[in-house]
Amino acid sequence: MDTPRSARIASIIQNRKPYAHKIAVEEAKLNFYEEVLRDLKSYCDELVEQIDDQRVCSELKEFSQINIPDIISDIQLELKALSKLKNRFLRDTLNIGVVGKAREGKSTLLRSLSGLSAEEIPTSDRQHCTGVKVIIRHDPNVETYGEVWFYTERSFFDEVIALYYTELSLSKRPCTLDEFAAAAPLPELPHHLKNISEFESKHKKLQEYHKNIKQYRHFLRSPSPRTISAAEIREYVAQHNLAGKPIYNYVAVREARVTCNFPQDDVGQIALVDMPGLGNTTVGDEERLVKALGEDVDFVLFMRLPNPTGAYWDIDDHVGIYDKVRTALVELPIEKWSFMVLNRIVSELPVNDNLKNCEYLQRTIADVHINVVDCAIANCQNTEEVNAKILDPILDYLTSEMTSLDKQYASVRRDSINQLRSKIKILVQKAKITLGQGESHDVWFPVFINLFNELWNQLSATLENLLDTLAEERDTPNSDFSELVNAVIESCQNNPGIPSEAEIEQLRASLGGYQAVYTMCLNEVRTHLSRQFLSLDKGLKISIENVKSKVADVLAEQGRLGKLTGTEVRGAELIVAIADRLPKQENNELGNEKLQDIKLGFQILSEFNLSYREVIQHRIRKQLDKLMPDKAPQLCQPFSAKQIYNFLSTLYDEVLYDCKQALKQLLNEPSQASYAIVEEFVDRVLRAKGVKDGWRIFLQAERAIIWSSEFEALGENTRQRQKWLELVKRVEEAIASEPGF
Repeated sequence: MDTPRSARIASIIQNRKPYAHKIAVEEAKLNFYEEVLRDLKSYCDELVEQIDDQRVCSELKEFSQINIPDIISDIQLELKALSKLKNRFLRDTLNIGVVGKAREGKSTLLRSLSGLSAEEIPTSDRQHCTGVKVIIRHDPNVETYGEVWFYTERSFFDEVIALYYTELSLSKRPCTLDEFAAAAPLPELPHHLKNISEFESKHKKLQEYHKNIKQYRHFLRSPSPRTISAAEIREYVAQHNLAGKPIYNYVAVREARVTCNFPQDDVGQIALVDMPGLGNTTVGDEERLVKALGEDVDFVLFMRLPNPTGAYWDIDDHVGIYDKVRTALVELPIEKWSFMVLNRIVSELPVNDNLKNCEYLQRTIADVHINVVDCAIANCQNTEEVNAKILDPILDYLTSEMTSLDKQYASVRRDSINQLRSKIKILVQKAKITLGQGESHDVWFPVFINLFNELWNQLSATLENLLDTLAEERDTPNSDFSELVNAVIESCQNNPGIPSEAEIEQLRASLGGYQAVYTMCLNEVRTHLSRQFLSLDKGLKISIENVKSKVADVLAEQGRLGKLTGTEVRGAELIVAIADRLPKQENNELGNEKLQDIKLGFQILSEFNLSYREVIQHRIRKQLDKLMPDKAPQLCQPFSAKQIYNFLSTLYDEVLYDCKQALKQLLNEPSQASYAIVEEFVDRVLRAKGVKDGWRIFLQAERAIIWSSEFEALGENTRQRQKWLELVKRVEEAIASEPGF
């Protein structure tokens, strides 16, 4: 049964999960930012080769070589940071990392916390013992077992061996693990690094890897993870066996996990992360430590074993370790996610007891600017003392503060993404100006005004003429619709769907009576007739599409607007395309409000349609009442197939005649609707207040496309400019939404 504390820990972990999903969405956005910026950069490179204007070329080069690459680099860094945050929120445990130099008591502390023995958590008073990162998870329902993840040959070479060659400046660097294994002998240290103990030790370590490669290489080819028993754990994580003899399995291990039952009852979903002791000669350990702390740890325990004969805070070692750990998670102040443990040595001999030096370090910790949640003195060999002075305070702190820390962490990342978006916005504004303005206003504007006035006059006159024509036709039947109505009526006459007398007799035999047959036939004839009228829907739509096409032809020919969408877009599709191209209402640029009546007119026209269900169906259904079983004439004795056939034929002719008369009254409907929608369109785009100014603003922005030859003569690279602005707009739209976590 969960205790209140373990339940609280479980709640913290569960509440993290939705944030992980939101961060995944944000990662997708950042990847899209990078994609559109790379497209913009690619086009920059093309334009540099095509444009003669030195000022523009210089700015494009700055975009391509400095501005965009810098932002892409920022995006990639942000993606890495978000990945760390997402992994934190996806974890099923709260992780406590234990950090310190070798022989400070880390393994002893971990054994007291986890209940494991020296068989599973190796220790040594002479040399470095733990060789890999080990995550120890609490599970009260299992026997202790381990899991081991191995490097591959490629990753081991890249992440371990290659680092030595770089660090030690060795010559004849191999490219593969095979080449490293075959090297005989290994290159010597460069002269300037010889006789320096640090580099001599690292070189010796590399020689050990080389000499003993057969002892561990087969693991690099093994699948991961490998499940192992408790008794096997030491074989994969320790650098020495119990007798102190070196073993090399650990070299192939990237990470190990141990699952066991902690002695403390209410720890909940907690894991301990054991890091190799710092100060080892293994190249890359400190970098791997910082990476692991940033990705795998929620809280850090610093370990320090004060010497009984004297102790102080060493700047290079203990303060240096603190500073390294602080860089692992810069989003949170380290004093909010760390704890210092001073390992107490209890001895009857005062000379071996370090209590006074523990107390001294506890008093002076702030003097060296090591800021932590708390600094505790505890005998790490004493399980009860470790639980009371270390584990309980940490778990209480985590349950009360972790949610707040998570929010603070997420807030830092959210602010960072918003700063990134601001940088991209500045880039967008500069990009718009760079290639977006073309020639100076004084050069092109007089030409534009003359062209615009000519277009406005032609467009206005032609649309008004079209409206006059539609006004003359609105009280006359629409020819397309009339032809379709006549065709439907003829089809109904030729195909009434009435069964023959012989078929009626067959139905009587199966249904058991003439009355049942009559009822069924009424329903079938009625539904058959109503179905044929549904085809009128197509005729109504065609009539409206035709009038939209007439308007589109005027816009394309007299308004030159067909050039905005390319020659392949015509008819009703052109109306939709122009509506989409006009600015949206939420765009608050100067003059945008004058475009809204124009945009509204295009939207109304593009969305308008006539349908059978709206215009005709209710009128037809009224005429079909005579074919309803409860409203049709009743059969009279003596019943016969002939009587039913005659009744059905008579009723069908009457209903079809009534439907024909009802449809005659609607033949003008498409013409009236066509006139009404075009008049509404003309009101919005020609007659409303300020629309001429709106057209001027719209066409001024599109001038290089509408009058391409005229403005190319003035030096505007219209196609280049248009594509550039489209790419810039794509970048602008990509960054429109704020982070959603």
